[in-house]
Amino acid sequence: MLFRRIFIRIGESEIFEGFVLVCIICSCVFLFTLAPYDDIPNYPYLISPSISRITDLIFNIIFSVESFIRIMNVGFIFSEGAYLRSPWNVLDFVVLCVSWLQNLVKFQSLSNAKILRLVRALRPLRVMKQNRGMRNTINALVLSLVPLCYIFFFLGFIISAFGIVAMGLFGGKFFSC
Repeated sequence: MLFRRIFIRIGESEIFEGFVLVCIICSCVFLFTLAPYDDIPNYPYLISPSISRITDLIFNIIFSVESFIRIMNVGFIFSEGAYLRSPWNVLDFVVLCVSWLQNLVKFQSLSNAKILRLVRALRPLRVMKQNRGMRNTINALVLSLVPLCYIFFFLGFIISAFGIVAMGLFGGKFFSC
């Protein structure tokens, strides 16, 4: 119980939230400076591949500790309000696991490495988790997609109905296009 209280106190502190936000922003900056692949000859690197691997490992460790603190704070899966019950935390956890997978495993196929780099490109979305206003905006956009689908189906129905009527009225009446 004492350890859990310590994790709760750390997880709810403003200093911890600020530190995580700064680490996310720094991680995004380093992610933008990475070369597309590590084995391109004569590629003008902004940061050498060895330094980028070290910084990526450091950020993975920091984000793993942050996830561990949050998991110890609210639980992993089964408790009410658990870590993996939030879609934003699931996104964070998947990005973290894929990042560790890319660091620990050397891939034979270049296409597999490309896919993992694409998933790691979702790291900037972690900033939205920290900002409640952005999170509410994204949730509202996602929730508005279902009514938009109904509107597009209705619009498609109207266009096809008018197209059928126009073909019946004007089909073969024009002598040239």
